[in-house]
Amino acid sequence: MRTRTLAVALAVASAAAGLSLTLAPTASAATSATDDFNGDGVADLVVATPNAPVDGYTDLVVGTPGDSVPYSSSYGTVTVLWGGPSGLTGDGLQEVWLSDPGADATGANEAPTVSTAAGDIDGDGYADLVTGHVPASATTSGEYADAAGFVHVRYGSAQGLGAQRTATFEAPGGSRAGDNFGASVAVGDVTGDGYADVAAGAPGATVRGVPGTGATVLLKGSATGLTDAGAQVFHQDTDGVPGTGEADDWFGSAVALTDVDGDGRADLTVAAKGEDTADGTARDGADWVLRGTAAGLTVAGATSFGAASFGLTYPNAEFGSVLGG
Repeated sequence: MRTRTLAVALAVASAAAGLSLTLAPTASAATSATDDFNGDGVADLVVATPNAPVDGYTDLVVGTPGDSVPYSSSYGTVTVLWGGPSGLTGDGLQEVWLSDPGADATGANEAPTVSTAAGDIDGDGYADLVTGHVPASATTSGEYADAAGFVHVRYGSAQGLGAQRTATFEAPGGSRAGDNFGASVAVGDVTGDGYADVAAGAPGATVRGVPGTGATVLLKGSATGLTDAGAQVFHQDTDGVPGTGEADDWFGSAVALTDVDGDGRADLTVAAKGEDTADGTARDGADWVLRGTAAGLTVAGATSFGAASFGLTYPNAEFGSVLGG
């Protein structure tokens, strides 16, 4: 079977099969280049590893956030370019609309995509695309919309993303207005069982009556796909998690799943860009790390850090609000 992996958000590719890299634009960037995959005027670099022990080709997913979507007032698409023995090809390319996957022809109940990540959730050798959605019809008060939000999965197959099945998930326990569940998403194998898991931030969540404290949810992968059975929810008032939840901390404003301790299991990093760490400040920002185990995430050994941990003194700078890995 031909194995496919996806490079999502213009940057990620299979480590074994190769590397896809988008170079950052500069003020003097050329307006056109023959190897410009995403049309930003800057040449992109694709590095293959032909002798890697993987019988597969890396595919490239290109985001076009300004692309108009039929029957919708929102914008944004991703296009899948298939890898092959001759390199990337547009033959049979797949375009995926990033508006609400359940929206009808009126655009009513639209929920534009606000976050994306990819990984093999069901272990079938095909990368699956995870997107977070927040309804556009919701009012906005402050940083986040007054909306519950949801996470959608388009499972990969030989026919492309979502060709055979899709799934939608709300926050465990039911949707709550203002949660913004799915405002951030990340994919990685937390348990080390070969199935990628999904972390989804809900930075607008009210915790113990305090609005905007924020929370993060872990949904686990399995042979049958993503499941909310055994879902884990974490926030600053969870026993063992450092700190205390306050209004507009927005714990979960960004999430990442990466193996930071080298034990073969992905660990969760959570950003709270509204965390205040000094008197008279409101948006200093901070990050938390929870370790992955065979049973899921654990608060044992949980750590947190902010700008002051590194001797930095920039107030209201939203430290750690952008995560990579």
